[in-house]
Amino acid sequence: MRKITIIGGCIAFGAVIAGGLTYYLQLAIASSGIAQLLCVLTFVLGISLIIFDLHAANVIGQDALDRVTFALAVGAIIFAIWQFHDSRAQETRMQGLDKEMSTRFAGFFPKNMREINEILQKVDNRVDIMADFVGYGHYSAPDEFDKYFRQLQYLRSQNNKQIRILVYTLAKGRQVHDTQFTQASFAEALKKRDPRLLRFCNTYNGAKIPKTKQEFDALLFSKQREYLKDLKDRGIDVRVTETDLPFFLWSEDDQEAVFSFLNQDLPQAREVTFRTRDSSLIVDTFKVRFCKLWNEAHEVELTEDGWKASSDAPRSGDVCVVR
Repeated sequence: MRKITIIGGCIAFGAVIAGGLTYYLQLAIASSGIAQLLCVLTFVLGISLIIFDLHAANVIGQDALDRVTFALAVGAIIFAIWQFHDSRAQETRMQGLDKEMSTRFAGFFPKNMREINEILQKVDNRVDIMADFVGYGHYSAPDEFDKYFRQLQYLRSQNNKQIRILVYTLAKGRQVHDTQFTQASFAEALKKRDPRLLRFCNTYNGAKIPKTKQEFDALLFSKQREYLKDLKDRGIDVRVTETDLPFFLWSEDDQEAVFSFLNQDLPQAREVTFRTRDSSLIVDTFKVRFCKLWNEAHEVELTEDGWKASSDAPRSGDVCVVR
């Protein structure tokens, strides 16, 4: 048997074995269009070597060669059509998978602050924020909050960036705070010398630890007022509401968002957070709800001991619209 025929046979046989193994063993490479194409091309190369070598040796005539060449051409066309159909089906599956993975769990508070800070880095034109306080996370995650607040300040320094923040009034904020951080919670933190309490007091109260929850709350809310004043002085749009917020939201350019809500079924009503790129969820659900609450809210007015809703009607130019 001629040497080239042997080589061609080995190549063709190897291509068949490779294709069969990847399919039978369900290897990941089997789903690759490139891998499939290489197997077919290698098989065609092996058969072509055999046919042309046999033709050169006058084992097969010109008519037989033409028929084989035609058959290989037809086979290649059929494979190309099949490969195109398979690639389209795979693309559809990948799009479906991407859709499913576009929303994912982003952790419990305060670890969600990292995700929030990540999407704030992506803002091109606008960020919408809806949370209980402007100082979100400043007690539980001071380092991440520092990044968060500095990024808001930076975004505002870029004149083309619009920032809208919706939070609770002081009265509503106190009510919510008391349900989440009770007298018993403060007593427990004081007794155990909670590191968060010690760090907060070291940073904002000269290391002096409040003896009562009333003193502690006064310190907390005084810092919230400072944050509000800073944001207002920079020209950031802040509105306040008495309405229960259905969820907390940080949305950048209606393209990506972090949202969270309290899971009352978990111990201590832990705040569960998700991150999404699902445009229909961001616009049709979150944006619609945010705009409704925003348009009903009033601008924040600072008082001597806190803040409240301004008695003035919201400016018509600041209407939130779902496009």
